[in-house]
Order: sequence, then C-alpha cells, then structure tokens
Amino acid sequence: MKQQDKSRNVRNVILVNPAPHGIGPILNSADMAQELYNLLKEKNSAIDYEILLPEPKNKSISVILLNEIFANSPVRGHVWLSPKFGEILGRFGFSSDDYVDRLRFIASKRRDAEYELIASLKSGLGSYNLANPKAKQRINAGNILCGINHNPILRPCTDNSFPMFCTSIGLFSEILRHAEEIIPRYKDKAIKKIVDACIKEAKLIEDSQALIMVAEPSALSYRKFRKNNRIIGMPPFARTLAESKEVLKQGVYLNISGIEPVQKQIVSLAKPFLDAGYAVYYPPSYKQGIKGGIAKAPVENGMSIFSNPAIIAAIGRMGWGSVWASMMNGSPFITYEYDDKEDPEMHHNVKTLEQIGLGIVMKKGDNPKSVMVKALALRPNIGGYISMLQKKYGTLNGIEYAAKQAFILLS
Repeated sequence: MKQQDKSRNVRNVILVNPAPHGIGPILNSADMAQELYNLLKEKNSAIDYEILLPEPKNKSISVILLNEIFANSPVRGHVWLSPKFGEILGRFGFSSDDYVDRLRFIASKRRDAEYELIASLKSGLGSYNLANPKAKQRINAGNILCGINHNPILRPCTDNSFPMFCTSIGLFSEILRHAEEIIPRYKDKAIKKIVDACIKEAKLIEDSQALIMVAEPSALSYRKFRKNNRIIGMPPFARTLAESKEVLKQGVYLNISGIEPVQKQIVSLAKPFLDAGYAVYYPPSYKQGIKGGIAKAPVENGMSIFSNPAIIAAIGRMGWGSVWASMMNGSPFITYEYDDKEDPEMHHNVKTLEQIGLGIVMKKGDNPKSVMVKALALRPNIGGYISMLQKKYGTLNGIEYAAKQAFILLS
C-alpha cells in the first residue's frame, strides 16, 4: 500500500510517548490510549480515531501489543507503529551500569533528539499498521489530537498545538532534586552539574503537560505529595486482572527485568529461595532459564499469577509495575540493596516500599525464611493500603482512571 498523508485538518490521532526503557511504560500507555479511544468513540462514533506508537526495539513488545493489549479489540486495526519515532526514543534506553552516564547523555542529547522528533512529525512520520504491517501511512503534527506520555524524555510538540497528558511514577525533576539527600555521590560537584542540567530539561517537559497524574504509590510517596490543579494523584498505573485459581506449588515469583547486570542481580536471589524449599517461578522470556525454577508467564488469559494464593511474594527490581502487580493482590515485594550507580528512582522506591510497608529489602546473607516471615507479616498492612486507595479513587484501575481524566479535559 502506497504511503499516504492524512488530511491536515483531521485531528484524530492519539500519540503515545512512553518512557524509553522497560516493557511496562509502553504497554500501559498503549492500554490507556485504547481506553481513551473507546471513550472518544462512544462520544463521536463518526470519527475514525487512530493510535500512534513508537516502534519498540524489543520485537516481543509488538507481539504483546498485538496478542494481549489489543487482542479482540475494535482498536486493533487502528494502531500504528513508527520506526523513526522508535529509533529516536530508543537512543535514551539504558546502556550503562552507571546511571550518571545516562544523565550525561540526556543533558547533552535530549534537546537535539526532541527537535528531530518534532521536525519528523511536521513533515510526516512514517508508520505501519500493527495488525497489517503492509498498510502504511504518514502521520503529521496536524493530525495529533493529544499525546499520552508516561515519564517522557521528549516532547512531541513545544507550541501547545495539542494537549499532552502525562502519567508518572514521580516527577523526574523531583526524583533528581531529592537524590542528593539519599545518594552520597550525587553531592559531587561534577555530578551535581550534570544532575542540575537534567533537572532543567525535566522541568521543560513537565511544564508542557496539560495534566500530570502521579501514581500512588510511587517513587516519592514517602514524601508529602505536591499537587495542584495540573498535578493530581491516581491509582497504580496498571489494569486490575482476574484472579488465577490454577493449582501451583507454594513459592515466589521472580520478576526478571532490566538490562543484563540487573537481571543477573535478580536471578542471584533465586538460589537462596530454592535452597530454602520454595518454588521459584520466573517469566519464560528469560531464555537462560533458572535451574530448579519453573517458567511461568506473569499474565495468562487475563489472569495475574500474583493473584494465585500459591504465590506468597514477588521478588525483583524495585520497579513499580512489579510492585503494583504483587501489592494489588495482597502480596509483599522483596527486593535487593542498590548501589550508588543505580537509577536514583530505585533508592526513592525502596524508601517508599519500606515506609508504607509494602515489602522488604533483602540484604546479602539474609536468611530467606526469616525474610519471608517479615514479608508475610506485612499482608494486613498491604490490605489496608489497598482499601485506602480504593476508597480514595473509587477504583484500583489506573489505566481507566487516567484515560477518563484525559477524556474529561479533552471534552
């Protein structure tokens, strides 16, 4: 199919601009776009809305989008992937063990990449259809109805030509600003200069959002939440899933994610729990496998393994997608200690995890059974926290909640 330009006077495209790392940001943002699409179609069925996503570097994400997020959905044929958008965004993925290297890259390269993205949108961003890759079209800035951003690193527009709605696990500017309080090396003058430059860039992005929705809990939940008419709270940025009743051996779920060094750190926690007699489940996507472990997808047929009574705790990197999945099913989260080279968000996350009482930090040499006793003792607290969120927001489904807030503002 020959590439065609959309008419510039039709604003019908929801642009999805996720954080440039991991799987959760793009999947959840795409899911939110789907919810917004459905709300818009209910209001005006005559308009054919479209969703534009950056082409994921990890091809397995495209498979999940097609077969899980948009499976059996009327939205399925209206989702477009842009290789150029994906390539630009992909430059900012994790590529170093030292997070300061990433901050240095952001400080020096972010603005140029942003200009490149905006210029590409103005001239027409090439894209292909997720369900039918042979179908192609160019989408330009004049077609964009709104942007859905999740902890974005780039702005797809700087002239307010369309509103941008942002979901967040903590404002990047504040995560960096408070890093000096908990990470000693961030007091170093050279590093502070890099951090200050990134804070300036982060503020540019944050100030351009029509609405910022900060998930609860998230990175800075251990601090007093700063909100106003443009920054509000929201439930966990995840969809509530059906309960799994499959008969499984009692054990823990090892949520393996991140770059290779991070994966190794997570996998190193498997043996102590296996030796202690617990079954250790892990995602089949971890192709190296775990000796003695059981490969099991975290979500099967719309059911979360974390909701299975046999999964008594989740273990992994302190990312919020993992924590929310276990928390919303009443299970504690077990993570490991982080060094100063890690993403400062992780240090904030740990403080929130411990202060709210959602999990345990396992230190080297800790006895797994003792850790498990402490973790399981948190279950009543976790249940109370979930009840508080339900009462506060009226739902635990952050995907639907965020889409509804965006729809209200668009309307």
